Amino acid sequence: MRAHLTIPNRAFALTVSPDGARLSFDPATGLVEIPAGPSKLAVRQDGKSGWYLALTNPINDPRFPIARNVLALSASRDLTHWRRLADLVTDDSGLAEKESAALTGFQYPDFLIEGADLVYLVRMAYRGAHNYHDSNRIGFFRLPNFRDILKNPDPVRRLRTTQEPM
Repeated sequence: MRAHLTIPNRAFALTVSPDGARLSFDPATGLVEIPAGPSKLAVRQDGKSGWYLALTNPINDPRFPIARNVLALSASRDLTHWRRLADLVTDDSGLAEKESAALTGFQYPDFLIEGADLVYLVRMAYRGAHNYHDSNRIGFFRLPNFRDILKNPDPVRRLRTTQEPM
């Protein structure tokens, strides 16, 4: 669950009761580090690899705690320890960092696994939007052979240099 905190890149991990009727939160153990700011994120488990995958808006600079100008793919084996694998969509408009955070947003993502590919839909405020939140585009993207990234321990990679959706 996304968290509005003064510390960036954290989320609440809630526990669901065995019967599914109750949610609970333990403050001692329920705050997890995840490369995600305080905006909607999508988490799913890949049935083939067993990894949990998340599409998130990581906070790269604490001066911009609600920035959504990067959409990243992160992964976890246990929903507690997350690793940022790749930046899928980034602002290539040439705006300065402050203006990019104010005017660009790749947000409210959702995704599906389709064979060997990750397909994702993103609400975008990009190149002409009123602000980072007010979208002026919807982007549909495909990341072919996404499981190759899970095998590679390299640092975060920027996979897209253009925001031209499929």
